Amino acid sequence: MQIEIAPDLKLKVMKSEKISLIANAVLFFLLLTAIVYAFVQQAEAKRQEEAAVANAEHAIEASTEADLCKREAAALQAEVAKQGELAEQHLRELAQALHEAAKQRELAEQHLRELEQALARCKGK
Repeated sequence: MQIEIAPDLKLKVMKSEKISLIANAVLFFLLLTAIVYAFVQQAEAKRQEEAAVANAEHAIEASTEADLCKREAAALQAEVAKQGELAEQHLRELAQALHEAAKQRELAEQHLRELEQALARCKGK
């Protein structure tokens, strides 16, 4: 048994099939685009993660370097303070030595005067 389809119905079915094919092609294209976009997003996320890790490593290195610099600065500051104390002590010792030298000079001058007086007395006798 054979069923005959009206020509205008055949045309509608053919148009419907074409529309369905076009719709399927558009859906396939959209699906493919979504997959590509997902891969691109995944690659971008990985790149950002790697950049974040690199930044974190750099920050840790910088922090460690800063800590070392702070320790070195503290050690240098302590050394400078120690050298300052030594310099002050040496200045005090020098001042004391100068004072002693002045006393010795005065004593020497006094002895010289006494010797001159004794010599004058001896010449006078």
